[in-house]
Amino acid sequence: MAGAGQGETGDLGIEDVSSCLRSESGTKSLTPVRRDLYQAMVRLIARYDKECEKALSDDPLSIISEGVRLRRNKAASESRRIAEIRMGKICSIAIRNSMGAKVPVESLPQEEKEFYDGVYAAVMGIWNVMDRKKKVTIPDIAPESEPPSKPAEPAVTEPVPEPPKAEPRAKSQDDVPLSEMPFIDDGPETEEPDFDEPFDQPAALPPEEEPETVEAPADPFADGSMSVIRITGQVPPFAGPDRDYVLRKGDVVKMPTPMADILVNGSLAVRIRF
Repeated sequence: MAGAGQGETGDLGIEDVSSCLRSESGTKSLTPVRRDLYQAMVRLIARYDKECEKALSDDPLSIISEGVRLRRNKAASESRRIAEIRMGKICSIAIRNSMGAKVPVESLPQEEKEFYDGVYAAVMGIWNVMDRKKKVTIPDIAPESEPPSKPAEPAVTEPVPEPPKAEPRAKSQDDVPLSEMPFIDDGPETEEPDFDEPFDQPAALPPEEEPETVEAPADPFADGSMSVIRITGQVPPFAGPDRDYVLRKGDVVKMPTPMADILVNGSLAVRIRF
């Protein structure tokens, strides 16, 4: 590992982690690190955890306990920062290699190699979607053996029953000729109503009353009358029809008369007459 003071099989120190972080932060490419980088950083944090527990059990308020706690927190935060920076660089390498680059990744730690393989596969999946390529899987279909055919059985013909003979139908009234039917008198003919006669006209509706028009109140600013006043009190800022007013005591201002009347009636101004 860049900046490591011990061999690849030795334990890391807080100085080694800080040196690795400086190296990773100072370049856009991956720096060479030891194969057991992540396991070594985990062992370092676990060692500081034990030292913290011992120092806190001896004297939780001592300067020693505080120093061990700070070293432990620094080792944990810098280790996570190293992993974050290197994962970002590995993602960039996976994208570049998916587009045809040949950046070697064989010397990466095992954890980073597995991470690279997953990212590379995901990137290639996105390129396949963009290129409209679909993964086709050909199923292995084994031919099914057909069962031996059975000899066809002879068809059995059943005798067709004869249709029943139709019985003679009794003579009904419909069979009597029209000349032999008796005459039935329905009584005097009634006059059919004459649909051409006009219907009764409906009663005339009363004339609709026109809605009463209500005149809108007159705009107090429509006449454009202006007044000159002198401010005699504390007036908060306010907005007028044409401008905003920020007035102080003693100011002389010309404004629309309705607004001037409000200030005069509230004893905040006096009117100046020419």
